Amino acid sequence: MTEREYFKEITKLYLSTGRPYTKEISSKLKERYFQTNYEVYNGDDTLFFKQLEKKLNWTSLSHKEKSKIWSYCFKHTNQLGLGSLAISYFKKFQNKKSHSLREDWNTLKSWCPKIENWVHGDMLAGLYCDIRSEDHEGIYPELLKWSKQKSPWKARMSILSLLYYYNPKRRAPRFDEIQQILEPHIKKDHYYLQKSVGWCLRETSKVYPSEFKNLINTHLLDISSTAFTTAMEKVPTGQKEIWKKRRKESRARNR
Repeated sequence: MTEREYFKEITKLYLSTGRPYTKEISSKLKERYFQTNYEVYNGDDTLFFKQLEKKLNWTSLSHKEKSKIWSYCFKHTNQLGLGSLAISYFKKFQNKKSHSLREDWNTLKSWCPKIENWVHGDMLAGLYCDIRSEDHEGIYPELLKWSKQKSPWKARMSILSLLYYYNPKRRAPRFDEIQQILEPHIKKDHYYLQKSVGWCLRETSKVYPSEFKNLINTHLLDISSTAFTTAMEKVPTGQKEIWKKRRKESRARNR
């Protein structure tokens, strides 16, 4: 079968494993929770994979074949859950010495332009971060390129992929490399981009505490409330209160 034919069969299997949400619930999930243009579906992932093996003999396919099929699915599906399953296929290789995710970079980076929601974005950023850690010199320039484009979602992917959830087993970027990607977006008005700014600041505080403190002092009054709240999650209460007080006093003066 061609990748397009597999896509049709996989979609059919996915939709056969559950039932649609009511119109009211679907609308709430799409517009309020996920804020996505994808369709949401109440599917059964376990049943889906059982059907995938039973009807498409999935385990007989090579990794290369599966990668191409999942990539086609991710780029063409209108189902949020099916896109997540495509990413999950690659996530199973995280922390596995038997397979380097660096081999899948060309496939996975081509998914970035499709990102328009936090679910796919967060899942994919975890993969990108692992690949960047494995080959920092090869991947960082691509993240830097994304950070300079107009799309707030590409910028968000570049920021999240720097540290994601910091793990000392991963190679961290230098602070100046984090700063180069992060700083231009501190004042950008986009909720999920600001969430990524706060997330990255929070993780930076674990790796470069002194530099983090200087960065916050420099941009304290520019950081959005959304980013600030997340950035402060690991900051000692005393220091957090000092910064909160300075922000509050500044707002009062500028009323």
